[in-house]
Amino acid sequence: MKKPIFIISIIFLINFQPAYSQEGDPVKYIFKNSTELKGFGTIDMKLSNIVDDTGLLVGATGGVTVNKYLLFGLGGYGIATKTTVQGIDPNKQLRLYGGYGGLLLGFNLFPRQVVHLSFPVLIGAGSIDLEDETFFSNSYDENFTIERSAFFVAEPGVLLEINITNFFHVGIGASYRFVDGLSMANLTSEDLSDWSGNLVFKFGSF
Repeated sequence: MKKPIFIISIIFLINFQPAYSQEGDPVKYIFKNSTELKGFGTIDMKLSNIVDDTGLLVGATGGVTVNKYLLFGLGGYGIATKTTVQGIDPNKQLRLYGGYGGLLLGFNLFPRQVVHLSFPVLIGAGSIDLEDETFFSNSYDENFTIERSAFFVAEPGVLLEINITNFFHVGIGASYRFVDGLSMANLTSEDLSDWSGNLVFKFGSF
């Protein structure tokens, strides 16, 4: 009787030891209970060269800051000004519509200071339409889409951010829009890739 009991006891101790060790070891997490998460939203205006013409892009972002330093969110922008390009027919100008959006990542440098730096990066996709506004004789009809193409976009930037209040910041800076994969007869990815001067109004819990 003693031998079976001894064997059962050894098996129990072997099985119990790993369980005890696992119970005693602290579990590691990316975000701890002490992690400070704050939500924010922005209204952005970008002055940029679009197909050899100065244009305005208007958009917004939203997300969270982690311990005041890291940024995670989403953002999107659209062309707000009238931009025309030459179509396949050299005698006809086409109206350009479009925008882009995607994942927003970033880093704040010295965020506790009144004036600090922010380095946002947007990675995503967009779409461009070329439309003929004179295709239909009836002005109430919609424009006729001549071409449409999607594209990949990556836009790193830098902002000089000023803490106006504990819920409102203003940022002034620049970014560069990398566009790739545009497929159109008279437009290339380089026509949409360029620098932007940015004005950002940021709201949230800081």
